[in-house]
Amino acid sequence: MTKDPDYVRVNLGAIRHLRQEIGRVKRQHDSVERQRAIFLSELMLTRLEQGMTQAQLARRSGLQQSAIARIENGTTSPTFDTLIKLTRALNRDIMLE
Repeated sequence: MTKDPDYVRVNLGAIRHLRQEIGRVKRQHDSVERQRAIFLSELMLTRLEQGMTQAQLARRSGLQQSAIARIENGTTSPTFDTLIKLTRALNRDIMLE
């Protein structure tokens, strides 16, 4: 039996840990870095909860998988246009509160 290379096995422990980390970051002092960390964590959490790999998100958004990896690990800051592509690929909207 051949596994689909894009199949992602959702690690519930990892999702639980990510939710805890988001909660911890939300309690920190309000800053640009804090807001960025929250948004990127929520983006990754949404991808994982949908059972989507970075490669699948890349295809749906028109971005490179390596770009998504750099965004998720915080080594690059996405442009607004890139954020729009990612949120649309995840069937989400960017909301201001």
